[in-house]
Amino acid sequence: AGLGRNITSGYTKDSTTINTADTSSIAVGSFIAIFEDDDAAEIDHRSQTYHCDDNGSSTNAHCRMSYHKVTSFVASTSITFTPPIPFIGAGADPEYRIQTMGITMAGIEDIRLKGNFSTTECELIFIDFSADIWVDNVETYGVGAGCSLTAHIEIEFSTRVEVRDSFLHGTNNTQTGGHNYGVSTLYWGSHFKV
Repeated sequence: AGLGRNITSGYTKDSTTINTADTSSIAVGSFIAIFEDDDAAEIDHRSQTYHCDDNGSSTNAHCRMSYHKVTSFVASTSITFTPPIPFIGAGADPEYRIQTMGITMAGIEDIRLKGNFSTTECELIFIDFSADIWVDNVETYGVGAGCSLTAHIEIEFSTRVEVRDSFLHGTNNTQTGGHNYGVSTLYWGSHFKV
């Protein structure tokens, strides 16, 4: 049990339609997150459940999920979406919820971003609650040092993000483990191309 709406059928790998009794507030073009309860035999988050979306607000962290764009729906019956469900686990308690994306269809291209190696500059590009985003031909240099995670590009709670033909280099973070990433994905996210 989680914070979503029950899926009554259709939760299978490569499915593009789920059945549900609750389609309220669904609109064509909106995004949904589809998820299931974690199975300890499949997922060992080593007590690091903060990487998953429902930590602290549910009895389950829901680490396995994917985002999908609604293409059609039948009221109180079904939702059709793209892309297909990429994977499923044991399939316990599949649910969905509406996910608002703040930025869609936007990109950063042909630019050089130089940080100052400051202790507060944790990433130079931050993509959060976004969909259909691209980073192309970007050079980043000089990301900071005083953060628990340092990345030139950090992607959180987003989908359909592409990073290509870019050069990410230079950090002042000398800590070991969990630091100094070129591209970092954190929390829920799906369908990335790097």
